[in-house]
Amino acid sequence: MPEVSDISSLEEDAEDAIHFSGEPLDHLGLISELTDTEPEDWEATTGPISGAGEDFYFVHQTDGREIWLNIDLDYLTIVCDGRTLYEGNVEC
Repeated sequence: MPEVSDISSLEEDAEDAIHFSGEPLDHLGLISELTDTEPEDWEATTGPISGAGEDFYFVHQTDGREIWLNIDLDYLTIVCDGRTLYEGNVEC
């Protein structure tokens, strides 16, 4: 069974954000933009640890969609219910 992220660290990480080009990465802002939702619609949750970079998991509070966001070095991947919404380099 894969390791599962601790929910408290996910919430702290989501609040603290990772910085790119001196600016914090707005996890919930990106997710809401890609899914046409509001940031407050999403809640941090637990998920498997990929073993590469930083993993963040969110669940939509109304419809149950799940988002996985992974940042590995300068590469960002955002997946919603198995469908890739974004994948690409992010300048650090």
